[in-house]
Amino acid sequence: MRAKDRKRLKLAELIDLEIQLSKDRDQDPVEIRRRDREIGRSLSILDQQPEPVFKEWLQRVQPQREKTAGQLAETGYRWLLILFLLMGVIFGFSTTRAVLDYDGSTPINVVNVWAIVIVPQWIFLFFFVLNMLPQGVRKWIPGIGEIYSSIREFGFWLARLGARGVEQISSEKKVTLWQELNRFRQSKKLYRNLERWLIVSITQRFGVAFNVTAILTLLYLVTFSDLAFAWNTTLQITVGTFHDVVQALAWPWHALFPQAVPSLQVIEASRYFRITSEYLGAPSGGRVTDAFIVGAWWPFLLCSVVVYGLLIRLFILSLSHTMVTLALGRLPYSSAYNALFDRLSRPLVETQAPGSEEPVPVTKAKTISRSLHFADYTKAHVVTWGDLVIDREDLSTWVHRRFGWQTLVSAAAGGLDYAENENVLQKLGQKDGCPVLVLVESWEVPDKSLLTLLRTLREQKKEQTPMVIGLVNTENGNLYDPPKSDHRQAWIHAIDRLEDPYIGIESMVEKS
Repeated sequence: MRAKDRKRLKLAELIDLEIQLSKDRDQDPVEIRRRDREIGRSLSILDQQPEPVFKEWLQRVQPQREKTAGQLAETGYRWLLILFLLMGVIFGFSTTRAVLDYDGSTPINVVNVWAIVIVPQWIFLFFFVLNMLPQGVRKWIPGIGEIYSSIREFGFWLARLGARGVEQISSEKKVTLWQELNRFRQSKKLYRNLERWLIVSITQRFGVAFNVTAILTLLYLVTFSDLAFAWNTTLQITVGTFHDVVQALAWPWHALFPQAVPSLQVIEASRYFRITSEYLGAPSGGRVTDAFIVGAWWPFLLCSVVVYGLLIRLFILSLSHTMVTLALGRLPYSSAYNALFDRLSRPLVETQAPGSEEPVPVTKAKTISRSLHFADYTKAHVVTWGDLVIDREDLSTWVHRRFGWQTLVSAAAGGLDYAENENVLQKLGQKDGCPVLVLVESWEVPDKSLLTLLRTLREQKKEQTPMVIGLVNTENGNLYDPPKSDHRQAWIHAIDRLEDPYIGIESMVEKS
C-alpha cells in the first residue's frame, strides 16, 4: 500500500471519526481528556501528518463491531453508484433506440437525435456549473442544489435499507447505527464540498454509462441494419446556414476524422420535407438513390456523442474523483478536531494535578502541516464577556497555559454599554487569521447579543478561523473550578444553532 493511501482517510473512516467526535462532546470532558492524553503519549504526534494520527486514535477508541455507521453510509454510496450506472445503461439504450427507430418510411432526423441525446446533457452540465459556484453566489439562485440534495437523501435511505438487509446485526444495533449516521448528517456544512463532489461522481457515472450505451447502440444499429438519415426543422434555416452550424459542431474532430464532417453536398441532398414526404435533392418519387448520401450522417452523430457527451462526462468524473481524494486526504479541522489534537498533545489544566506534565512545545507542534489545531497559532484575540472580570496579566498567563497563545488583543464586551460590542468588532474585524477566544461565565445562558457578535465576527473573518468559547465557572467566587456538565451542554446546544463548525466550546479549567 502506498504511503499516500495510508495517510488518506476512507469515506467510512471519516464518517466514523466525525461521529466519535460528536459522541465525545456528550461525555465527561475530564475523562475524555485523560483517555486521549494517554493515547497521545503513545502516538508519534510530532512526526506525522494529522490524518494518520486521527486514524490511529479512531481505531483505539472505537469499539470493534460487525458494522459501523461509516461503513453503512459507504454501502449506501456504493448502491447509489450501481443504481446510477444501471439507470445510465437503461436510459442510454432506450433513448438511442427510440431516436434511431427506422421502419423505412420516414428517415431519421439528425436534428431530433441531437436535441434528445446531446442537448439535455448540456442542460444538466449547465446546472452542474451553477452548483459549483461559491455558496455566496448559489444562495441567490433559486432551485440550485435541489437535485443534489434529493440524491443525498436518497443515499441515506439506501444506507438505511442496506442496514435492514444485514441479518447478522440485531435490530437494536441497527437503530444505534442509524442514530450515529444522523449525527454525521448534522455536519453537512463542514463536509459540503466533499458531499458535493461525491454526488457529482455518482451523477457522472450515469452520464458515462448513458453515453457508452448510446455509442454501442448506434454502432450496432448502423452495422446490422440500414439507416437513412435526413434533417428538417420548422425554423427558416437555409442549407448554407445549416452547413455552417454543422461545420462549427464538427470542428473538434474535423482534422482527425474529415469523413465525419457532412459536406455541403450531403446537407443539400438530405434535407427532408415531411409534408410531401420527400428529400429536397431527390429525383421524382422522393427517394435518394445514393445510399452514401442518406447514410453519411452516422459518423457525425457518433463523434458528437463521443465529444459532446462521453469525453466531457469522463473529464468531470475524473475531476470529481480527484476532488474526493483531496477532500479525504485533508480534514476540514473544525473546532472538534482542534480540541482532539489539544487533548492528544496537552495535559489537563487543573488545580490539583498529580504531576507536572509538560505540554508539547509550540515550535514542535507546528511541524504538523496543513492543520488548524490550537498549537498552529502563537497569538489570539481574547474577549471577556458580560460581568466576567479577569486581571489582564493573569488572563495572559491563563490563556498561554491553556492554549499556548499569547494575547494579541484583550477587550471586554457584553456589558450594559452596547458601544463596547461595536468597539470589539472594530478591533477584531481585521482578517489576520488569528483565533478569537471569548471567555464567558459557564452558568450563564448565551444571549442574542453574544450570538450576534459571533455571527458578525464570522462574516468579518475567514471561514476557517477558529473561535473558541472558553467556559469559566465563577459560582464559588473563584476562577479555578471546572464548569458543570449541564452548563457545558447548554452552551454546546446553544452554539450548535449557529451551524458554524469552527466555533468550539472549551473548559478553561478541568479537574477530577
